[in-house]
Amino acid sequence: MNNYSQIYFYLTIKIKFMQVFDKDYNSKIRIQIKKYRKLRGYSQELLAEKINRTREHINKIENGKQTVGLNTFIRLAFALGVSLEELAGLN
Repeated sequence: MNNYSQIYFYLTIKIKFMQVFDKDYNSKIRIQIKKYRKLRGYSQELLAEKINRTREHINKIENGKQTVGLNTFIRLAFALGVSLEELAGLN
């Protein structure tokens, strides 16, 4: 398994675990998403376009009304130009 595969596997397990057991999962992830979005100077609408979602979807994520699935999480990391670890707040 290469390094990216190991990281992907680790984060897949961690995110699945956090979604089920960690009550702080949404708040931690949404804070990171909003932080990096603002650092890049992106509006919610621009970020939504970059990941093929709606502005409302991004708004719901950032306000804790929508959980972040793994595919959306990976798209967000790519669109924001950060690693999966950075977006998850693991570094």
